[in-house]
Amino acid sequence: MASLTPMQGALGYRHAAHLLRRTSYRFTKAKVDEMAGQTAAEALATLLQLYPLQLDQPVYPNSDLPGVPPITWVYPPGGNLPTQDFMLRPWVVSWWTNESLYDPGIGHRMAFFLHQFNVVDILSFATTHFCDYLFLLRWGALGNFKSFITKMVTDNCMLRYLNNTENSKNNPNENFAREFFELFTIGKGPQIGPGDYTNYTEDDIVVAARLFTGFRIRGQRNVIDTDTMLPRGDVNFAQHDVDPKTFSDKFQSTTIQGASNADEMWTELAALVDMTFAQPETARNFCRRLYHFFVSRNITSEIESDIIVPLADTMI
Repeated sequence: MASLTPMQGALGYRHAAHLLRRTSYRFTKAKVDEMAGQTAAEALATLLQLYPLQLDQPVYPNSDLPGVPPITWVYPPGGNLPTQDFMLRPWVVSWWTNESLYDPGIGHRMAFFLHQFNVVDILSFATTHFCDYLFLLRWGALGNFKSFITKMVTDNCMLRYLNNTENSKNNPNENFAREFFELFTIGKGPQIGPGDYTNYTEDDIVVAARLFTGFRIRGQRNVIDTDTMLPRGDVNFAQHDVDPKTFSDKFQSTTIQGASNADEMWTELAALVDMTFAQPETARNFCRRLYHFFVSRNITSEIESDIIVPLADTMI
């Protein structure tokens, strides 16, 4: 029977092993033995923490000789690369993979969960930008999903990957706006009419694309987000559509007023995110993703009503 009722008593070996396999990349007999004697609440308290990294950033070997320290090149921003950028990619991947294997909690597993539907391509970007993206996943892994999505809008990798850095008032590009609704947030429901996907419409994509105009990559990584403390993109007000943006009845015909200066572009963005997350289906879509990733892709009507909906209600 589908239920959110917490388990009572000690987990036992079978449940502890199952929980650890689903939530962590560090599966050891010692950890299973430890969790077997814990309650579900006690086990989750240890899993739901963001543990320190073994190395706070990737390193590049400076020499094959012993005693020569490796080189860092990602943080602080603005340093010189120790070699050609494409030669640094394996060191980034190896570092991140190694960190996941040492993580005793759910942090890296959740980062991978977020990566699955906020994906970018390591081959298309500088390793420095890709590391910023990885650290943004880490920042959002156990944080507020709404805040994470807001920050992902101006991640330098994402701005380029979905072409929003080319989105301007005179030449709108709908790639990012489409994925913002379909992939990142509310999700695409059954098509019930021409351009009508139950949860949003093609017209909503067009309007959202206008709102996203003028957000640009910052290749120098010299604009730092004050919440994440990570480099991010920036805004170009001259390329922003300043007219009001009115959405369909899927979003209660909400109108977001156009910005009159660069600072108000951030106000527009916040209003769009607020509008999208005010829809119950956004939280439900996220909870279905969680269930798919950690439990099963088979969501029955009972699971929808007894797990997905009440879990989503805690997010609204």
